[in-house]
Amino acid sequence: MKRGFALPTRERFSRYLMRKREQQAGLGIAQALRQRPAQFFHARMPGWGLRPCSTFNQQYGEISMKKAITRSLLAVAAFGIAGSASAQLKPEEMIQIRQAGYKFMAWNMSKIKAQAVDGSVPFNKDQVLAAALAVKGIANSGMGALFAPGTDKAIGNVKTRVLPDFFDPKKADERNKIAQNYIQQANKLADVAASGDQGAIKAQFDDLGKACKACHDKFREEEKK
Repeated sequence: MKRGFALPTRERFSRYLMRKREQQAGLGIAQALRQRPAQFFHARMPGWGLRPCSTFNQQYGEISMKKAITRSLLAVAAFGIAGSASAQLKPEEMIQIRQAGYKFMAWNMSKIKAQAVDGSVPFNKDQVLAAALAVKGIANSGMGALFAPGTDKAIGNVKTRVLPDFFDPKKADERNKIAQNYIQQANKLADVAASGDQGAIKAQFDDLGKACKACHDKFREEEKK
């Protein structure tokens, strides 16, 4: 052994492992446990459910585990609460994401229209159902959080056609009523698509289109030609 070189003490080793665990916490508790279960915990304990491995001293091990659990819960909350998730985005990013969402829905609706309404493409129940489920998924994704303060006007090259009335607190009830109706109609379309009844799909597609138009007529600026 070279002179001057010292082996790590127990405290240094514990701190090193604590830092490694905190890094793993960024991946989420479940993923961390899948990657190195033996390194993290070895027994269950009332209150916590899991006890730190003996290579951790009590002070740093418990603090690290609390931090890991807290961070994971906060991450879940950020995805479960739309407002928290959007708080991590810049206004221009929120505009771009919501526009991408609506374009994706429009693309899927165009597939349904071609097969179940116009008949320009042979009807395929599985394809129509997949498109309807995609529309339902976006409609129920909490996109309202992407209409945050600062997203009511163009930002640089990122444009928006949403009218100022959409952000008026006095219009909240009307806005929410239109949004909820759209979600309901999207859900019904997915249910009807599962039946494979082309006539019923066409009728519900029209109802969903009316729900879209209600929002466009009230809160969207006409496209400039």
